Amino acid sequence: MISSGRLALVTGGSGAIGAAICRELAAAGHHVYVHAHANIAVAQSLVAELLATGASAEALSFDASDNAASRSAVDTLLARGPIQIIVHNAAFTTMQPFQA
Repeated sequence: MISSGRLALVTGGSGAIGAAICRELAAAGHHVYVHAHANIAVAQSLVAELLATGASAEALSFDASDNAASRSAVDTLLARGPIQIIVHNAAFTTMQPFQA
């Protein structure tokens, strides 16, 4: 069930910072779309936590670096209503050793 608050999409919602953002948005009464790419189980766990508190949330997974996949996912969400809050928290990094 979608709450009466705004619809919020948090990319990278399965990470530590994204999860904290999702918790704050959910506590403020917004329906939170918790995005994950590789960690959908973590996003689903966060959604279960939020739902247990009476919040409104759902998990979704897509590769935010893939334009077609992102567009498809966002189009699906937009069919439910406008997304009023977007937090782009997804990170794209290649780990490299630091060299001085």
